[in-house]
Amino acid sequence: QASIIATKKYVRNFINSQQRIIVKKILLLSRGCVIDGRDIGSKVFKNAKIKLFVDANVKIRAKRRHKQLIDQGEKSIYSDILKDIKLRDSKDKNRKNSPLVIASGAFVIDNSETFKITCNKIDNIFKKKLNFK
Repeated sequence: QASIIATKKYVRNFINSQQRIIVKKILLLSRGCVIDGRDIGSKVFKNAKIKLFVDANVKIRAKRRHKQLIDQGEKSIYSDILKDIKLRDSKDKNRKNSPLVIASGAFVIDNSETFKITCNKIDNIFKKKLNFK
């Protein structure tokens, strides 16, 4: 239901405002934080120091979701999941309010490989951008 609710501008504005309030509070106590969402870098936190656009092949995403549901003991049909993911992506990319886009300045991360490989890609970006060793 997220992509249906997300089309409502007043809902998005409220959620975005709440996210900004929460992050301000977090930043009073720490150096930074990670925020996840389909319009975080393009709309909510346009001035973030580091923006990542993490994506994976739609078939791989469907396989992962299918496995997750099976592992949780739920019934799952791969073809239905694949169709649902494609539909949600399409709705998110084509919605009027805050469509799914790659934010300006974002690093695009292909998450089609293993978790470890994806973490290494992200770690390298942080090292480069924040001068971590």
